[in-house]
Amino acid sequence: MIARRKLILEMTPEGEFRESEFSRARALRANWVARIAVSAAVLAVVAGAVAAAALAFWVAMILLPVAIIAGLASYAMLRFQFWRARRF
Repeated sequence: MIARRKLILEMTPEGEFRESEFSRARALRANWVARIAVSAAVLAVVAGAVAAAALAFWVAMILLPVAIIAGLASYAMLRFQFWRARRF
């Protein structure tokens, strides 16, 4: 059989519960753990956003030479079409 610690609830004459030192310490510890968890979640979101921005920048830099070459090719074809139209 598992030994369990007995829970003792103390009440004030007004009918409110008193807090023991153990419950206060547990509440402070839970607050501390919650802060760390929220900080870790915010850090993960920020890291994900930075990674997404880096990926988008990388894709843009990869496609930039392709766009420049396509622009130059279309300009050359346009000039060639104008040259052919003047010739005839």
